[in-house]
Amino acid sequence: MKKTVILACILGFVFSCNKDNFNGRLGEDEYFVFGTTYSECNGNCVRLYKIENKQLFEDNVEQGHSADPLFQTDPLSNDKYKLAKELWKEFPDKLLQSEERKYGCPDCYDQGSIVVQLEFNDTIEKWGFSTNSDDLEGVVREYQIVIKSVLDELSQ
Repeated sequence: MKKTVILACILGFVFSCNKDNFNGRLGEDEYFVFGTTYSECNGNCVRLYKIENKQLFEDNVEQGHSADPLFQTDPLSNDKYKLAKELWKEFPDKLLQSEERKYGCPDCYDQGSIVVQLEFNDTIEKWGFSTNSDDLEGVVREYQIVIKSVLDELSQ
């Protein structure tokens, strides 16, 4: 009986980290970052966006990979926020439920990578995706395609 209770608690903890706990809303100190990074390039090699406090911010980084990238202090338009918010709404449960954090081969052959970072309940989770959709499968591929589409629209 004791083992059953412990197992139930462990499974409850493992499966409690899913999108249902987020309810599509981020708390005051929580955020959702998405974008692209390129390690072998000239010019602006990083294009990240951050959803925080119901606003969208663009990065203040040109090159390099930072564990804590800087973002502009002035938010982008509400229309751009609404567009980016769709990425949060479409965030696949599979990503939260899996221990895998790299999908495809992000930036393995200088094609860049798509990155997603989520801070929720004082925990930071990061994922990397190949920019090549053919390297991915299923819901991860579908989500990567949506990310690319949103990034294209945000850059216009």
